[in-house]
Amino acid sequence: MTVCVFTSSLGTQWFYPVIDPYRTAGAGPYHYGYAFAWDGVEVTVTRNFSVTRCRMRVELSSTLTETKEIQAFNFFNDTWHDQIDSLPGGAVTAMTIMKRMPGQSCGAGTDTLVLARATPFGPRAFYTFPSDDLWDFWGGCTVRFTWVADTSQLGPPWAPSGAQTPAPSYPVVRLPDGTLMRNAAGTGLSVVFGGTDFPADPGYLGAVDTTTATDRVTVAPDTQNLLGTVDVRDRRLLGGGSPFTPLPAIPADFSLVREWNRPEVFVVFGGAKFQIPDPPTLITLGFDWSMVRVIPAGGTSKLLTIPIDGTLIREQHDAKVFLVDNQQLRHVKTTAVMDAACFPGRHVRVVPDTSLSALPRGPDLV
Repeated sequence: MTVCVFTSSLGTQWFYPVIDPYRTAGAGPYHYGYAFAWDGVEVTVTRNFSVTRCRMRVELSSTLTETKEIQAFNFFNDTWHDQIDSLPGGAVTAMTIMKRMPGQSCGAGTDTLVLARATPFGPRAFYTFPSDDLWDFWGGCTVRFTWVADTSQLGPPWAPSGAQTPAPSYPVVRLPDGTLMRNAAGTGLSVVFGGTDFPADPGYLGAVDTTTATDRVTVAPDTQNLLGTVDVRDRRLLGGGSPFTPLPAIPADFSLVREWNRPEVFVVFGGAKFQIPDPPTLITLGFDWSMVRVIPAGGTSKLLTIPIDGTLIREQHDAKVFLVDNQQLRHVKTTAVMDAACFPGRHVRVVPDTSLSALPRGPDLV
């Protein structure tokens, strides 16, 4: 077994958090904004099923005067082994990088990406990411970096360094739970939970109260009164609801929901609903009742029955891990197969026992 000792010239002030698309509402593409110490970069992460999670396609775009570059960096060698540049005029360049695999030499593969500005005197203003998070979260994706601002426009440093940047807060959603907004047609209201919207029927608007946190509905900015929060029944009197905002079709992982007129509680993974049969199961799965969101009647009908492709899942008391591929469950036979496919253990979602019994099966992954 090869033991690699890594010494890198990259300091902690250059490392920034990686945002987990598997904790973001929707199936993607996912759009994130990074306020680096001296620069602003938009990152678009798209699941790419043409590459394994051991690979990543990296793209760079910039229309700024100063040339930018992205380096495929190896910690053991303490240098880059591949790089792409974006020349003025908006040209896009790309590279496909690969993670170092077990058994390979320490100098093989890409440990992280380093974003920098290319100058006649060498690169400067470095930004990079922790290796494990980079591969766990963005492996198997196309990651496009669009440089939108630099110090030639912004002047002095305008954001904290990587070491000072707080960790992401999950789930990543556009609107907070309980936001009430007008629907696309402007004829009714929807309520937002888990980053997606549910049509709010009259029964829901009349029944849900703000006496508990799980039922609380946020007052949108255009209808806010001096009290800050009101019962959703009052929203009809206010003409309630913020303007329509297009949202992803499926909520973020770990969303817990029940319809206001039914007792069944569901947890959502990969956009699919899995019923939690009883309170003890809810607790042993790591949840509590304060996390259950009350949604309109029929709201669970928009949730999937089979998770989206790429979801890793297992039942609570069964160690067998399955990959959802082509809308079928494929058993990942061993941990060696997990490692060879670069499937992160932290992305395996745990559902109540028997939840997977009725889902279609495909060939094992061996």
